[in-house]
Amino acid sequence: MLAKNVVVRAPATTANLGPGFDCLGMALDLWAEVSISAEPPPAAFSPDAAERMAADAARRLYSHVGEKAPDGLGAQYRARIPVARGLGASAVARAAGLLGANALLGEPLEREAILALGTELEGHPDNMAAVLFGGLQVVVLDGRAVVHAGLAAPAGLKAVLFVPEVEMPTDESRRVLPKELSRADAVYNIGRAALL
Repeated sequence: MLAKNVVVRAPATTANLGPGFDCLGMALDLWAEVSISAEPPPAAFSPDAAERMAADAARRLYSHVGEKAPDGLGAQYRARIPVARGLGASAVARAAGLLGANALLGEPLEREAILALGTELEGHPDNMAAVLFGGLQVVVLDGRAVVHAGLAAPAGLKAVLFVPEVEMPTDESRRVLPKELSRADAVYNIGRAALL
């Protein structure tokens, strides 16, 4: 008999890491717990944005494997991860939703397939790869395939986080980026990414 509730623990992430825009992500020791349930929530329950993202991701996995999601499928999100502050909160919620649904269904998908679904939901793979595989992840899109390589963080490495008071959703911050870069800027960035 399959479970009706599952709790997923997922780490916050930091991505881009200077020159690694959309291709470098690292898991942090800051965690969220997300409960995914196939049973209806209490009548007074009103999901927040992270809970809606997790539940939507769970429904997406059900659809992907050709199963009908339970009518009461929902999520509860408990975290110390600030939202819209560059710590991968949306990737955490979506990854937890995907992993939770996968567990509720008896693990029909491998982690690589979950990474592909998560990348589709997020729009970029860096945070999703770090949530799902931990450590430092180098990740690229090759057509529709998501290719990644993981590296263990150096022993003793500590992350110091500056969390701004102002929220900056990813879609808003992406709108201020230039549409084109000069060759010199591209070469500069590639070189710094390789050194990193």
